[in-house]
Amino acid sequence: MSEKTENNCVNRPVPFEDNWIISHINVNRQIEILLSDNMYSDLLSAILENEINNNVIINNTSDTCMVYLNHNSKYVYMSNEKMFNATMEKLYNILTHMNNMNKNNLKTYIFRHYMNCLEENNLKMERQRKYEKFEKPENVI
Repeated sequence: MSEKTENNCVNRPVPFEDNWIISHINVNRQIEILLSDNMYSDLLSAILENEINNNVIINNTSDTCMVYLNHNSKYVYMSNEKMFNATMEKLYNILTHMNNMNKNNLKTYIFRHYMNCLEENNLKMERQRKYEKFEKPENVI
């Protein structure tokens, strides 16, 4: 049985030293994350929606946490600082990967958004023009 299949069968977490599984985050959600002011938090929330990525147990009263290291060692203690640093590095790497994979999608999204803004602005200007024409009829018979 392969590691991935075995992992899914018994619902073991992804080892902390491995990459998180992000296949459940669709392209639209990835773009939302990349354009978000809170991209790191939003990405982490999306990652943790897949329970198999829940591989850390944080103790709020201690400077240490437990991480699922691997299938042999199971959970081991790690300093919160080391876990936070490793998590931020992993998030950065995933964001970079998502950005590289979605460059064309991002350009399309931004272009469409820009065009929608232009269209909205044009409609606003047209409404204003028609209203002004109503207020000040130039060609009254």
